[in-house]
Amino acid sequence: MKNFKTYEAYIVNEGKRMSLKIDGDKIKLSADSVDYDGYLNNDGEVEFTEVQDDGTIFDKWNWKDILGRKHAFVQLSKRIPAKVKASGDNVKITVNFDDLKYSSGLLK
Repeated sequence: MKNFKTYEAYIVNEGKRMSLKIDGDKIKLSADSVDYDGYLNNDGEVEFTEVQDDGTIFDKWNWKDILGRKHAFVQLSKRIPAKVKASGDNVKITVNFDDLKYSSGLLK
């Protein structure tokens, strides 16, 4: 078992607690009992993906409505610059890792 460095902070304004675990280039974002695994790429960005296997179809106009205003991806996209790709059964959010760390209070 790897030794995770765990950081936990209020990342979003809605008062929802999210945890951020960092182990080298592996990043785990946990929110609402759901874990999103991502890897830090060479550009300093990390991508997380939400997949719905219930027939839900996402697009660039409806993803926020479907996930709901308190969903981690919606809150992150409001809090820090994010690239969102929503199509088919998934939503991918890509954020700058330093922005994510600053928003979580890991860096001052």
